[in-house]
Amino acid sequence: MTVATLARQLPDTVRITLAEIDRDHRCADLFYGTVSGPGSYAFNLAAGVTEPALVLGSSAAFSWGSKYVHWAEGGRSWIQCFNLTLPVIDGVLMHQYLVQQGMTRLDPFLLGAVAGSRGTFAHPPRSPGAAGQQPLARAEYGYHFDPASHARCFAAAVPPGRIHHLKGALTRVAVGDGAITGIALDGADMVTADLYLDCSGPSAELLSRLDPAWLGGRALQISADDVAEARLGPPVRSVSFHDQGWAAQTPLRGSTRSLTVSDATASCNARGGLSASATLGRRRRAWAGNCVGIGHAAGIVEPLTPAPMMLLERDIERLMTLIPVSTRR
Repeated sequence: MTVATLARQLPDTVRITLAEIDRDHRCADLFYGTVSGPGSYAFNLAAGVTEPALVLGSSAAFSWGSKYVHWAEGGRSWIQCFNLTLPVIDGVLMHQYLVQQGMTRLDPFLLGAVAGSRGTFAHPPRSPGAAGQQPLARAEYGYHFDPASHARCFAAAVPPGRIHHLKGALTRVAVGDGAITGIALDGADMVTADLYLDCSGPSAELLSRLDPAWLGGRALQISADDVAEARLGPPVRSVSFHDQGWAAQTPLRGSTRSLTVSDATASCNARGGLSASATLGRRRRAWAGNCVGIGHAAGIVEPLTPAPMMLLERDIERLMTLIPVSTRR
């Protein structure tokens, strides 16, 4: 995602080198979860990934949000859907009218929640002028995704010849005067740059050399299994509580992903498929010297909501506003 955005938005005068560490990132990337927010549509377009390219080129599916099942000791269930703020009627917030009428649930008034509970999806109108009083005018949507196929889709969006791509095991990170002075992959010469972006995940192979402190506490383990499906499931992720954590069922194109998250000492995640463990928290500094941590290299949050993917997108968007560029060669 980072490389695709840089390649699309930076001028050709900026040379981009992708030094890809030869390792399997699928396990650590599970902590990005399986659902993104409404901002993903615009972010993807800016990176050169159109919606048709995403849903046809990966396992992504449309999402109204998440259905939380049997929480609060099994006593509460609700759909947390994406939606614009509720309207103000005659100067009074809509939820105040609902309280006055003794109504305690918003679900019936959120079209995304209603459609999600019925397993249906339709695109909300994008043009404000055309929206009018259409029922879906205030609804928003995101995507269900598998991090691995999601990453491949963004890799395919990088314009041919725009980046210099290296791949291999990381053999050296040279540091001097509080900055990265170069890195080396096996079989390649030392690579130097003005700015280093660390997208290596929780290990933060570059940023940790400048800022090793990790501020966090709770350790979690996560596992994922995919079950093939002939038909696409409902456009909501189902999240259920269990004694040692929670589990999510996310419909994807061609499969349903079962994600289980629990305390690192629990035994409920000992199963097949992908698995990983991590300590939630963040680096003391996401930008140290000439190195910027992106995504899990800077911080890790629990994937109970769309927050992990939203934070990754914001990382990249903020980075683009801070890189000084010039069109002069």
